[in-house]
This record gives sequence, structure tokens and C-alpha cells, in this order.
Amino acid sequence: MDSSPPCPVSPRGEMSSSDTFKNTIISAVSQLSTAYNLIVIQIVHVIVENQYCGGDKCPAEVTIASTACLVGGVCGELTFGYVGDCLGRPRALQLTMALSIFGALISSFAVPLTDDDRTVFHFLAIARFVLGLGVGGVYPLSATIAAESSDQKSRGTTTAIVFSMQGVAYVLVPLVAAACLGIFGNPGVDAYGGNKGYAWRVPCALGALPGILLIPFKTVSRKQAAGAPPADLAPRPGLWEVLQMRRYWGRIAGCTLGWFLFDIPSYGNSLFEPTVLANVFPPPGNAGVGLTGGIDDNMCWQLLIVALIALPGYYVAMYFMDSIGRRNMQLQAPSAQPCPNPNPSPS
Repeated sequence: MDSSPPCPVSPRGEMSSSDTFKNTIISAVSQLSTAYNLIVIQIVHVIVENQYCGGDKCPAEVTIASTACLVGGVCGELTFGYVGDCLGRPRALQLTMALSIFGALISSFAVPLTDDDRTVFHFLAIARFVLGLGVGGVYPLSATIAAESSDQKSRGTTTAIVFSMQGVAYVLVPLVAAACLGIFGNPGVDAYGGNKGYAWRVPCALGALPGILLIPFKTVSRKQAAGAPPADLAPRPGLWEVLQMRRYWGRIAGCTLGWFLFDIPSYGNSLFEPTVLANVFPPPGNAGVGLTGGIDDNMCWQLLIVALIALPGYYVAMYFMDSIGRRNMQLQAPSAQPCPNPNPSPS
């Protein structure tokens, strides 16, 4: 039996429908930025690998660059949730978006660090770790802001809308890459410094665009309800105090396990999808991974098809969320890949 006292809860403030809508849009665009920046490396690394490694010849370097953002993301998630409690959600979200903008722009200027051309991936890894810090912070903050801005009835749908931007980003990445390859041309195999690499630099830089567009805007906190006592008179428990309360252990375990089961196949498939597809559609001879031509030779279109298959899953889940129930939907989510559950919280 949990003998800990009940948590004091501050009165829930008021928020206009326009402020709720504003917070939802800002959260959705932030989530779009997060997903885009996480997975843009899936096509960027193929172009860079062709250009600087002569094809699929530097897998170790590619792995480092591909996973650096995830490592930074873990650090960001563990840090900025707490920062959001200290500084407030709006300021913390702006800080994380600033890191995302910086990391995305620096990634677009990647060059080999030594005479070994493969070290271009080391540059990318450093830049994407910084990017990951911002991405990891945006991830929980945007969802929390959206949930806290909604009433009890619409909270699940609002959070699902925000997370559905992941699916939109997965569609945008191959479209943007295909457009850049069409405009700037494919650097080709063994082009090295002879090609400026705009076909991959521009997609990296575009990851900063959502954050730049959000600079003039700031999420709105709930106003204190009329007649309610000031929030600072209602002390709230800290993180460690909450973790010691047994009543929350089941919810925390269920939520973290749900995310764990979702993220492994989701990001594992997304980041290393080109490797799988390259084995399904092997390039002829010593040619690099195909990025132009028909469906058998163009990885952009292959990635787009996979993304389009997954996209409806977000909106199907959104539609049936209330009728099926969030817990029931959560239980079926791991078996429904690649149709992701946009609200993986058992609460």
C-alpha cells in the first residue's frame, strides 16, 4: 500500500480556443521538425556515401553519423523535460528549437576533417549530436504543451495530431531529396570535392526551416482561473518525489515500455531502411546506391512508398482512439507496425 500523501494539484488555468489552436500548431510544426531532422540522414548518408566513399564502402562511418542524432536525442529527452519544469515549457521549447536550427545548419556545411574523405561522416556525427540534443528536447515538450493546452475531452486527439507530423515528415524527406537531386543533380560515385553536394546539403539545411518559421511565435501558458489561489501556493512534487510514489509506477512502466517497443522498430527501420532496400534492389556492379531512374533504381521513390504505407496509420488510430480506448490501442500498436500509434501513452 502506497502511504505517500496525495499530490497537490494547482488549479487548472483558463485558455482560449485561439491559444489552444496556436499551441497545437506550434507543437505540430515542432514535431515535424523533430521527425524530419531525425530521418533526413537516411537519404543524405546514401548521397554522401556515394560521393565520398565510392558507394557502400564505409558502413562504420555511416553508422556513427546515423546514430549520433539518436544519442543526442536521448540526452536531450533526459535533460529538457526537467528544464521545461524549471524554465517553463515555452522558453524550454524555444531553447530546444534553437539547438535544432543550429545543428541542422551546421550539418549542411559538413566537409572531411582530414585527408581521409570518410571523415565527412565524423563532421556529420558531431553536428547531428548537437541537433539530437534539440530534437530530443522538442520531442517531449511539444507533446506536453499540446496535451496541457487541451481539455480532457480533446487531449488525446490533439496529442495524436501533433504526433501525426512524424508521418508527414517521413513523406517529406524522400520528396525533398528527390527534388534536390532533380534540381542540383546527383553528385554520383567518387565525386568527392569535385561536386558541391547541394543535393544533400540543402535537405540538411531545410531541417532548420520549421524552427526558423517558429521564431516569432511562442506557446501560451494557461492563465490563472478567476478566484483560484496562486499556483505558487500549491507546492508540486519534484521528479524524485514522484518516482517514489508507487501509484505512478504502473503508468510510468507502461508508458516507457510502450515507447520502447515503438521506437526500436520505428527508428531502426527508418534510419537503416536504405541498407535494407539496397539488398532488395542491389545496384549493378560497383555502382553506388541508385538515386535516380525508375522504382527499381531510385531509393527516393522506394522510401516514399514505405512512408505512404505508414502514414494512414496515424489517422486511423486518431479516428478509433476514443472508441477502442487508448490502452487497447496501445496493446495492438507493436504488432501493427509500420502503422504507428501516435499516442503511445497508457494514461
